[in-house]
Amino acid sequence: MSQSPGETGYVTKLLEIEYAQVRTRIDAIDDIRFKVKGWAITLSSALLALGVNKNQGWIMGLSLLVAAGMCLIEADYLIRQDALLARSDQLEDMMEHIRRRGVDVEVDEYVFGLRAVSLKGVSWRHFPRMFGSRSRAGSTYVLIAIASVIGLILKL
Repeated sequence: MSQSPGETGYVTKLLEIEYAQVRTRIDAIDDIRFKVKGWAITLSSALLALGVNKNQGWIMGLSLLVAAGMCLIEADYLIRQDALLARSDQLEDMMEHIRRRGVDVEVDEYVFGLRAVSLKGVSWRHFPRMFGSRSRAGSTYVLIAIASVIGLILKL
């Protein structure tokens, strides 16, 4: 079903608005992940230093808990970012489809809004991605854990 140029322009504008919102949220999540990682390093380092200074192993052990907690928080943001990246790709494909073929049944079936992303939910199946691909987010937490364990061993 072919639509008028005005309707095609309207659909394209909606796609562009949603695309801008998705890209803004992806960038915001990058900023949040950077802050979470910074907090993890700062808190873990402070707990390790305090534990060594006070000669208290349990304080050094808290750095492992901090690293684990921050790792889970960052994993949550990473999973949400993946969903937004998939939506961004879908929007780009849809805009390219309209450019090449115009508005048709495939475009008519498209559901606008970021609610479609949140309705999919979060899958912990993607958690291992923290240790591979582009992010390498998990390596920071592994290094914190190694430093904590070495500190505990040296304390003993």
